[in-house]
Amino acid sequence: MRLTEPNRAAVRRDEYARAWVEGHIENVNRALEPHERIERFELVPTEWTPRTTSSRRR
Repeated sequence: MRLTEPNRAAVRRDEYARAWVEGHIENVNRALEPHERIERFELVPTEWTPRTTSSRRR
């Protein structure tokens, strides 16, 4: 599913969306060693792709 910019911002603020992501992270973390676990996360309003992240490194 591709979200438009305004929808991404709305999802970022949505408590249900955050809880949904957090639940998935908790499930994944159960199978990981302590040093591999996700400790914190942030929903961002922009899409991260190899193209967009490589331009930020310059």
